[in-house]
Amino acid sequence: MKSFIKKILNIFLYVRVVILTYIIRLLTSVKSNRIFIFSMGSQYSCNPKYITEYILKNCVGQYEIVWAFDKRRKKTLSHLPNGIKVVFTSVINSLSFIYNVNTAKFIIHNTRFKHHEIISKRKGQKYIMTWHASYGLKPIETDAYRANIVTYTKWLQKQNQLTDLMLSSCAMRTAEIRRAQLYSGEILEAGTPRNDIFFSSDVFNEKRKCIYKQYNIPESSHILLYAPTFRNGFNFNNYIMDWSDVLKVLYNKLGKDYYVLIRLHPIMKHSNIFQVDNPKTINVSDYDDMQELLLVSDVLITDYSSSPFDFCYTRRPIFMYMPDFEEYTGQERGALSFDVSSLPFPVAYTENELIQNLSSFNNQMYQDNLKFFVDNVLKTYENGHACAALVNWMQENN
Repeated sequence: MKSFIKKILNIFLYVRVVILTYIIRLLTSVKSNRIFIFSMGSQYSCNPKYITEYILKNCVGQYEIVWAFDKRRKKTLSHLPNGIKVVFTSVINSLSFIYNVNTAKFIIHNTRFKHHEIISKRKGQKYIMTWHASYGLKPIETDAYRANIVTYTKWLQKQNQLTDLMLSSCAMRTAEIRRAQLYSGEILEAGTPRNDIFFSSDVFNEKRKCIYKQYNIPESSHILLYAPTFRNGFNFNNYIMDWSDVLKVLYNKLGKDYYVLIRLHPIMKHSNIFQVDNPKTINVSDYDDMQELLLVSDVLITDYSSSPFDFCYTRRPIFMYMPDFEEYTGQERGALSFDVSSLPFPVAYTENELIQNLSSFNNQMYQDNLKFFVDNVLKTYENGHACAALVNWMQENN
């Protein structure tokens, strides 16, 4: 019965959007200076944020920027910069949402469209897919296990028909776009907009001061960012819960006092199950911008997250902690995109191995291995100018 009701609701939503889209397109035209932007609907973050702020700073008065947010976020959007118009989305999109998505010259999104968000691309519109990772260990799209790969492939091909441009951070990402995302269109091989932040020395001090103040971290202390990815069933059994040994070995190894910032995946951040009892651990999962947390962190510990492929551009230490490796790669997600032993990041499968990796860390060897990996394995395109390259493309295609 529930599935029947859901099916009827989806049909109603689709018909509603079709009717409103038809009426709006009959009465309006595409506005050449309007940009309509999503970031998974819930956050002012990721690639769309950095594209927005580049445009606001470098293209003053040239564009009208409209952001779409889930209506449940209304009370948490006070930090938006001036110059952004906001519309809200939900299961039933507002008329303002449908109007703006159908009159914008450029539509920018970091994930796939839901069935009720856009029916088709209007003549003259350009859709830019930024994706929400520069690269990662986890298989995506058709590389990941799908119960019905034929149906999924057909849906993916329809999504790709909307797309005019995808962004790539490296040669391996370009290959993934072609293979796993079945995309045969234009790719801008100029880096990831959200990673431009790691090439700007001006931003570091400002963001560090703000984050330290927000979380009452002593200025003399350093930050270890722990950013595990999600687990099916909201399972926290394989997360680090006791940080005393890690903090102790960091102090003994580096002679510095560390605070641990814990950043859960957005899917899991509102769980009330996850609790860590240590005065030097702070749950920062509600902090929207992961890149700012990475920017100010001195060490990163993660597992199957894509964060190492961003944080590596800081050249700071990254440690992988994967206690459920066999289960995760065998049952939950499938084979990873890399043999983890070939990564430049020390890998641990137990807490004892993690402590040993921290204790024996050789920074010079790490730097040499990291440089080879970034330059010769990933074959990076990152240079701090991804936003500029994208805006140039937009101007050439307007």
